[in-house]
Amino acid sequence: MVTLHGRPVEFRPVRAMPFLFTDLACYDSDMYFDVQACSEFTTHVVNLLREQSRTRPVMAKEIDRMVGIIRRKFTTIELQLKQSTCEAVMILRSRFLDAR
Repeated sequence: MVTLHGRPVEFRPVRAMPFLFTDLACYDSDMYFDVQACSEFTTHVVNLLREQSRTRPVMAKEIDRMVGIIRRKFTTIELQLKQSTCEAVMILRSRFLDAR
């Protein structure tokens, strides 16, 4: 048994740590995907609106409004992703501390 400052140290809780790193890596990839999807979708909608401008007048203000709506929707998704990731990290942290 290893001791630190006269107290026994267990190495069992360290096994929970790889899950924490996996969650953080997953969070980074999800955030990257979300930013990329928002950009692609926004570009697609702008192109559709420009194409529609051939048949009806589409003002720049209308395009800006649609882009704002799209960004707000994706911001909500990002917020939910951050919240769920934070909850997962806090659960793992709690388990890690409980195992100590």
